Amino acid sequence: MHDDLDRLRTKNNLFLLLKHYADLAGPSRETWQDRLMTMEGMESQELSKLHGELIAFSWIEQNTGNYSVLRAGAVPGCYRVTLAGLRAVQEIQAREAVADLEMPIVELKPVVKRFKRKSQEQELVGAAG
Repeated sequence: MHDDLDRLRTKNNLFLLLKHYADLAGPSRETWQDRLMTMEGMESQELSKLHGELIAFSWIEQNTGNYSVLRAGAVPGCYRVTLAGLRAVQEIQAREAVADLEMPIVELKPVVKRFKRKSQEQELVGAAG
């Protein structure tokens, strides 16, 4: 499982795609979501491979052949995040939050203040004034 999460953590586009489906599952994980057809800076073939990885790791499941409405250039009701996918997103986000909170330990050194002795001349002037 940790190797899977490491892959998700190191492959940012894979994580973003899974997070997309996890975010859509907010109201109901049972609802089938339309396939994300484009991602900024990514070719369609690369996006297809990412979908394949998410399916292979059981982070999303695929619903093929049961379309309610066909639309040109879209694949409606095709994917939904699995419980394992939701857990993976939550675990990575929790680790990132902890990493953001962790501060480097800084060793504090005591500050030693040194006072100068007043010269006898300053003491005499101060007493005379």
